[in-house]
This record gives sequence, C-alpha cells and structure tokens, in this order.
Amino acid sequence: MVHSRMLRYLDEVVRAGSIRQAAERLNVASSAINRQIIELETQFGTPLFTRLPRGLRLTASGEILISHIRQVLKEYDRTRERMLDLEGLKAGTVAIAAMHGPAEALVPYIGSRFREKFPRVTINVRVANVEEIVRLVDEGDVDIGLCYNLPSQHGLHVMQTYPTRLGAVVAAKHPLASKPSIRLSDCISYPIVWADSELTISRMMRAAFHRANIAVRPAFISNSTAMMKAIIRDGIHLTFLTQPNVYCDVGDEAFVYVPIVGSNLPLHPLSLVHRANSTLGLAASMVAEQMRASLERMVSKNGAPAEGA
Repeated sequence: MVHSRMLRYLDEVVRAGSIRQAAERLNVASSAINRQIIELETQFGTPLFTRLPRGLRLTASGEILISHIRQVLKEYDRTRERMLDLEGLKAGTVAIAAMHGPAEALVPYIGSRFREKFPRVTINVRVANVEEIVRLVDEGDVDIGLCYNLPSQHGLHVMQTYPTRLGAVVAAKHPLASKPSIRLSDCISYPIVWADSELTISRMMRAAFHRANIAVRPAFISNSTAMMKAIIRDGIHLTFLTQPNVYCDVGDEAFVYVPIVGSNLPLHPLSLVHRANSTLGLAASMVAEQMRASLERMVSKNGAPAEGA
C-alpha cells in the first residue's frame, strides 16, 4: 500500500498519545514520525494535532483523517490476507463428499476446470450416502457436501438447495431424445436400466410406476450411476436420473434429460453444504462457488422441474 508506513505512524501516535511512546512501540526514531506528521499537515494545510505539554491531541481535522486512515488500514489488511490465501492456492487440498450421481458428473466437471487454474490443488472426492455426507461434513473430514434429500435435522450450513426431479435420461440418438416431455408409459417400450435398491432413485421410480399401475421388468440393475450411463450410450436403453447426475454429459450433448409428466414424481432436492459455524478456506470457497454457479446455470437454462413430473 502506498504510504502505508506514514499511515501506520499516525495511527500509532493517536493510540499512544505521544510521538515518543509511538516511536518506542514502532522501534523507530521520534524524529522520523514527527517528520511524517509535519509532511501530512503541510499537504492538508491544517494542523492534525494540538501539541500539549504531556502529549498530542487530535484536532477536528485530525479526527476526520484518522477515521479514514483506519478504514484504509483495515481494507489493506483484508486485501493482504486475501492475497496470501491466493498464494496458498498454489498447493493444498479441497475435500468433497458427494452422492453417486453428482460425484460422477458435476464434481469432475467443476474440479477439472478449477485445476486448470490451480494445478497444484488436489481435489479429494468421497462418494457416500446422505447420512455419511452429513457426518463427514459435520466432523470436518470434508470441506463441502453435495447430497439429495438432506434430512431436516442435519445441523449443517446450507449454501444452496436446487429443486431437481428425476426424469428419463437417454443418449442423444435415442428416439425419445427429441421429445420435450414423456409419460412413464412411453418408457416401457424401451429396455430400462434400473437403479439398485440401495439408491434412492430405485424407491422413487418404483413408487411412481406402482401409482401408474405399470409393470417394469428392467434390462439391467446397478448401484452405479456411471454404469447406468455407460449402458444407455447405445441409444437403445434408457434410465432415470436428475439433471445434475448427467450435468457434464448433457453439456457435451452425450445425453438428453427428458422430463416425465403425469406421474407425480416428488422433487429430489440437491443441497450444497458445509460445516455449521465455520468458514470455508479460499480454495474450497471457490470450488463451492463454481458448483453453485453451474447448478444455477443448469436451473435457469432448463427452467423449474415440470409439475406433475
């Protein structure tokens, strides 16, 4: 900061009440501080202190100036801290816990782009269910959590929640890819890749088909959304996922998310969280902000999930 020494000299004189005591605290010569004060008074054309037998007292002009100086010094310190934090981004780790879908699509998409700017930062990703994510974030084992259907009693700080809904996901060359929306009955004409019962997707889709009185005989069943997406690349099969589960793939036009209407599928909210009563480090904060921006772009591009889907 330009003239930072002059400003700190003046601030210390006000705090100490005399040039001599300020000089002792700063370990500089009294004459150097006095010279800086005289220079400032000359620049402003007015006395900044009233000289008393036992020290100095600010004039009205001095009061105005010291208020400004202290704001400048605070801003300088904050800026310096941010620059030091940025310097720290040359190395370090950001730990993320995410459920299967986001961990296989959104997190790699965001993480790879972050590391293009900061290649020495390690992105540590743990795939877990919602209960484990809550525990990992709460205990400080990870910086950021990304999970569906966060329990009401979780004790975490929620940065953002996105209203997602399950839909049909197909390859771009699939016959349903060109449809603006479909019904569950449209899906059974094609071989279905079904989520294993350990995934929430399975329970939600099974309930939807049951309400519609439609029997389903899956072609494949898997607890890996990565495998589910690998199978539907053939343009024949279809599966059921939310938009964030295929975020980078949709962006690359590998897959198409098709809303399902008329089935009363509930919302499947996706929450971005960190530990309560704590502040994210700069690297983790930047990653979280990139996630938030990407999800907001996805929501604004595709609109709110279709009602009745």
